[in-house]
Amino acid sequence: MGRLKPEDPLPSVRQLALELTINPNTVARAYLELEHQGFLYKRQGQGTYVCTPAIGAARRERNKIVAGLFEKAIVEAVSFGMSASEITAIYDQLMHRYEMEAV
Repeated sequence: MGRLKPEDPLPSVRQLALELTINPNTVARAYLELEHQGFLYKRQGQGTYVCTPAIGAARRERNKIVAGLFEKAIVEAVSFGMSASEITAIYDQLMHRYEMEAV
């Protein structure tokens, strides 16, 4: 989502667990999984940080997820008998609405 920048520190496991009111083991497992995927790294005695390559990987993952959602929507629209121009018109209307809200 772009909220974290490369080299940003993450909250400690305990701090985040308290903030989210979840078990610290859950946070620790999530951090470990993100570390294995290359999104985070640990500095001995200093904490956990966002990896520089993680930003590009996060964008790729985000794009993959959104493409999958678009694909599902298109499959549904086609199953309802909608044409490409009808689907595009709906997309354009929605984008216009969200662009106006962002202003």
